[in-house]
Amino acid sequence: MKHIFTLLIIITNPFLNAQDYSKNIDSLMNASFKTGVFNGNILVHKGGNLIYSNSFGYADNQKSNLTINHSMPIGSIIKEFSAVSIMVLSEQGKLNINDPLGNYLDFLPSYCQAIKIKHLLNYSSGIISTEGFDITSLKKSLSESTELKFTPGTQYDYNYSNIILRRALIEKISGHQFKVFLKNELLKPLGIDQISQPSNSELHGRMAESFDNDGNTTTFIHDYTKAYYLTADNLHKWLNGLYSGKLINKASLITLGKAFSNNKQSALGNIEIDSAGVLQHYHHGSGNNYEAIIYYSREIELEIILMTNNQNFKLGEIGNAIINIVQNQPFEIPKRSIYLDIREKLNQDFESGIAYYLKIKSDMQDVYDMDNEVNDLKKTAQYLIRREKYTQAISILSIGFITCSISDDQKSAYYELLGDCYTSLGKTESAKIYFKKCLELDTGNRNAQSKLNELI
Repeated sequence: MKHIFTLLIIITNPFLNAQDYSKNIDSLMNASFKTGVFNGNILVHKGGNLIYSNSFGYADNQKSNLTINHSMPIGSIIKEFSAVSIMVLSEQGKLNINDPLGNYLDFLPSYCQAIKIKHLLNYSSGIISTEGFDITSLKKSLSESTELKFTPGTQYDYNYSNIILRRALIEKISGHQFKVFLKNELLKPLGIDQISQPSNSELHGRMAESFDNDGNTTTFIHDYTKAYYLTADNLHKWLNGLYSGKLINKASLITLGKAFSNNKQSALGNIEIDSAGVLQHYHHGSGNNYEAIIYYSREIELEIILMTNNQNFKLGEIGNAIINIVQNQPFEIPKRSIYLDIREKLNQDFESGIAYYLKIKSDMQDVYDMDNEVNDLKKTAQYLIRREKYTQAISILSIGFITCSISDDQKSAYYELLGDCYTSLGKTESAKIYFKKCLELDTGNRNAQSKLNELI
């Protein structure tokens, strides 16, 4: 399984104990806070025991102290909740994931008839994207369209419309609002008394506000009022329930763990399951300057939960350092992200953003994470693509080819993005060239193959 954490199994020193691990983790976290790459909450369990729990930084841009009891949105990790809910209904005999979705949701246009419930779980439905976060927005978008983006089951498209439809399905079958079903069927059995949502776009209780590196409040820039706010302990209880069979049986867990293809997310993010149960699990979520990761490894008996309200995209590196600590390996303090400091500059003034990137390259390599430069440029291109700035995204990817040393795997990802950009610009011949280049390096990339087939 490929993901941001690289797991290295070694024989650990039997004389090191939880106190030693805790001391080293504390050193890592304090240094990460001081360098400005972590403001948030952390829980670490080893061998089923809590060995580290702490908060660093602020709950808002007014510098109120953050506590371990503050809650935050967890981005895409929350998508596990709707996926598990569907399998709960399946186990209750109230739906079959192989059924057409239209059997249950009668508002779907006729061109959606090929979508099956299972396609919502692995993001292969072909449903169009919508700007809103609710069923009303999606219904409007569906009524204004005449076709799906692709034939269901043939491509992967990680868009939020799949989640909206999951929740609509759950509400239709259960007869309850999704948040009520979630509370009664999933959370209460795990001892999670409550997870909250903002009220009228306002935070309340111990909801942590998000802010950027300039101290600007960013909590509702993208109308995130539908977000669920959870504590780190809520996530810990969720993982225990998921792995132990309290929520769904193993067959359902395996179903949710199947990804559309390699390097694509399943309904549970990146997860590996064997005959004994969950072997590894990693899921990342972000949005609105909130970010969270969950990581579990049965082999080294380790669970890590990290949450931040000041996103710096360094949670993965902090997690890797913790893995090294519990395996008695050296660890490094993360450096600043190129992506975070150039993406908006490029979006607002492309030439100015390029100038700043070149300044980083020439004068600030000791401050920034140059080892992650290739991936940062890819993420920057994706950021621009989401804003329909395809020509600028092409320029960033082209600069990456010129200024960076890129592996074949990284080239393949760059080529696929270039194919997407040229497709969006209507330059079919160029798009075909880059999808073919992608497939030469990654013959199993079903997504690129399907896109190429549509162009031929």
